[in-house]
Amino acid sequence: MTGQRAQRWTSWVLGLVLVAGLAFGGFSAGRWTESADLSRFNPGNIISDGVFYDTSTMDVSDIQAFLAGRGSACAASNPLCMDNYRMDTYTRPADTRCPLPYTGATQETAASIVAKVARACGVNPQVLLVTLQKEQGLVTASNPTTGQYAKAVGFGCPDTAACDTTYNGLFNQLYSAARQFKNYQATPSRYGYVAGRTNFVQYNPNSACGGQSVYIENQATAGLYNYTPYTPNGAALAAGYGRGDSCSAYGNRNFFNYFTDWFGSTQSSGGSAVAQKYLDFGGASSYLGLATGDVDCEAANGGCRQQYVGGAIYWSPASGARVVRGGILQAWAGLGYEYGLLGYPVGDEAAIPGGYFSSFQGGAIYWSPSTGAHFVRGGIYAAWAARGYEAGALGWPTGDETPVPGGYFSAFQNGSIYWSPATGANAIGGDIYTAWGQMGYESGALGFPTSSVTPLGTGAFSMFQGGAIYWSPTGGAHALRGSTYSAWARQGYETGALGWPTSGQQAVGGGTRQDFTGGSIWASGAGGAHSVRGGTLTAWQAAGGTSGVLGFPVSDVGALANGSFQMFSGGAVYTSASTGSRILRGDIYGAWARQGYEGGPLGYPSSDVQDLPGGQRSDFSGGSILWSAATGAHRMGSVMTAAYDARGGSAGLGFPATDEFTTATGGRVVHLTNGNLYWSAATGAVNVPARAFAVYASLGYENGTLGYPTADAVDLPQGLGQVVAFQGGSVVVPASGPAYAVPKAVDAAWQRSGGASGPFGLPVANSFATTAGGGGVVQYFQGGTIYAGAATGGHGVRGETLSAWGRTGYEYGPLGMPTGDEVVLPGGTYAPFQGGAVYWSPGGGAHAIRGTIYSAWASNGYETGRLGYPTSDQYSVPGGVRMDFEGGTITQASDGRTTVTVR
Repeated sequence: MTGQRAQRWTSWVLGLVLVAGLAFGGFSAGRWTESADLSRFNPGNIISDGVFYDTSTMDVSDIQAFLAGRGSACAASNPLCMDNYRMDTYTRPADTRCPLPYTGATQETAASIVAKVARACGVNPQVLLVTLQKEQGLVTASNPTTGQYAKAVGFGCPDTAACDTTYNGLFNQLYSAARQFKNYQATPSRYGYVAGRTNFVQYNPNSACGGQSVYIENQATAGLYNYTPYTPNGAALAAGYGRGDSCSAYGNRNFFNYFTDWFGSTQSSGGSAVAQKYLDFGGASSYLGLATGDVDCEAANGGCRQQYVGGAIYWSPASGARVVRGGILQAWAGLGYEYGLLGYPVGDEAAIPGGYFSSFQGGAIYWSPSTGAHFVRGGIYAAWAARGYEAGALGWPTGDETPVPGGYFSAFQNGSIYWSPATGANAIGGDIYTAWGQMGYESGALGFPTSSVTPLGTGAFSMFQGGAIYWSPTGGAHALRGSTYSAWARQGYETGALGWPTSGQQAVGGGTRQDFTGGSIWASGAGGAHSVRGGTLTAWQAAGGTSGVLGFPVSDVGALANGSFQMFSGGAVYTSASTGSRILRGDIYGAWARQGYEGGPLGYPSSDVQDLPGGQRSDFSGGSILWSAATGAHRMGSVMTAAYDARGGSAGLGFPATDEFTTATGGRVVHLTNGNLYWSAATGAVNVPARAFAVYASLGYENGTLGYPTADAVDLPQGLGQVVAFQGGSVVVPASGPAYAVPKAVDAAWQRSGGASGPFGLPVANSFATTAGGGGVVQYFQGGTIYAGAATGGHGVRGETLSAWGRTGYEYGPLGMPTGDEVVLPGGTYAPFQGGAVYWSPGGGAHAIRGTIYSAWASNGYETGRLGYPTSDQYSVPGGVRMDFEGGTITQASDGRTTVTVR
């Protein structure tokens, strides 16, 4: 067939009869509504090429259902109803126009013929169905005839002659028409109407009715004009499916009407999908109600849409046809419909407990009566889904996704989900969300969350870019960050000794503080962040905390044998079960460290460093350390400390100038500014005053003749001074003048005589050695001299007795060493010596008596005999020596015989 085919009269006149009251079903049951908007009829583009040649729109089952629905007015028993119609077909080989073969079959259904012809020739089966309707009304005919089937699509039926019977029959008609449309496409220039140029198209076969110039935009429209060469005039368009005027033609108008009302749009295959969706939803009887216009296939990305009283259906190749309505439709509209960030709907509105939702290419919109409609998308949507959507802990969205610097967030009934490129999406709710908000949300120090709120034991936590927030029922929700967070982590997080946070970070002078159930963490730029807890915290805070003597911590608590310690910028706190927590600082701390810390002789501190007038002191399990600027810091053991305290402590003995040390003989010594404490097992702890110590030192300390001191200084009577007792004697400390040591034997004699208050008075020199009389020592006193010999012991010699003894040569003379103290006799005194004695009387003075003269005097009754007290020393006489007495003389001859002469 060549050239322009003459239009049959049924295309422009009889078509009017076919439209009134046509009842039909869809692919599923429903009523056809005449809703095509002919104001949208474009004579230059009646149907797009994409739709016209789209063979994928319907398969056999779709067509069968379509025919059954549209032909529902035809009796079910009528074999000529299109859904019942069957005929034998024959095979048609493939050619250049119909590139796929058509395989014939016996008693093939009309639906199968339409589907196979469409596929073989590459024409949309919807085009064939619409052509069947506009030419012979077969699709909706209530009582079709065989004559209608013979010229089903009007092929080979020119307006000026009878139909060519060669093309009679449904199969011949459909195949020939489809192949002819492909002829128009393959050789467009051979036909009267050509796409891509302006063509004059008549309104009617009557040329007097005129026509219009039409720029035919595409081949499919050109093919329609070549098949039915008229365009509707204004009257035809205004009439819808009805009659126009005498110049009206209706073929292409009705093609547009049927196609639009049946399949949604002539411009997109989606139009039919929209129409089918509407029918599947129940058409006008569904909540969508009546359409408010045609399908519009000028939506984004080749999509289609149709508005209804109760909502809308949107279609795109990627998403299919979907229903949206109500608050969800309004929310989507507010986002720009399919042009917005959500794109096309990919699911119909779905009912869920408490509301509805619709899924879109870019997310979803959820609606409930209490929250309204809000969209969620992307990572936020995925995170919400992972938590059970609206049935989960977060509940329904209460706001749309909102941009914030660096990311987005969506609010929900019980929290929010925040997203950023670096952190992804994380859900934050409850007290943790409140605490984060108080810090400025994502713009604050913590930044975006890097984890959702996560249960943790009896509490919960959430991680952030700049730290974390932890919550417990007792402590509440508090942020942890920076070095404080690291310090808490070192302690074992919430399961460590510190437990849960009970406050946020608080600024303190030069740093920060954060409290926990088991202590606090303090941070400074210089010392870092460290926890302080237990007794250490109590002791530190009692000392003023960061503003006190210790300042900020510079270490965590360190474990020790039987205790712990913690370093601070100004010292340390050491703790043990027996001593508690005690502060050490300054030189005292340094001295303790040199002693081996708690493992040294002092053990753990039992008191803080105490400020004293002129210095400091700290006590320990094993003693004390005292410090002064003049002496430095020195330790004493517990025994010495007790002795020190018993003597007034620093107010009495001053500050130690040395550490306590061990002597060569196993004793202990500590030198102090106001004394010297000595200890031995035999003597205990005794103080040696400074003046006494000088003498003691000159005599070799404890290794000298005095040995260890045995008692503290004793006051001498009448303010004369003091006496310090030693194992080997004493040191006499006069109120003025030098102090002298008194050896033990001398000391005994001195004490027997009454000591400093006796006739000998205070010593005036240290003792010195004498070798006479078997060896011994001599010491001078104010009132005499005391001699001590190894064999004779110590005895004092004084006054005239001393002078008389001296005249004989002292211990080197014939008298030797004294062997007893001076004895008071009736009328005088007596002092015995190794070689004799010295007697004194007021009238005769003191005189040494010895040898045979002493024996002769004794035989005459000593001083109480007839001779009385001596009145002279021995003196030489011819032939011997003589001595005078109160009552006579005694002469000793050279031969040893004595003669007593009594007056």
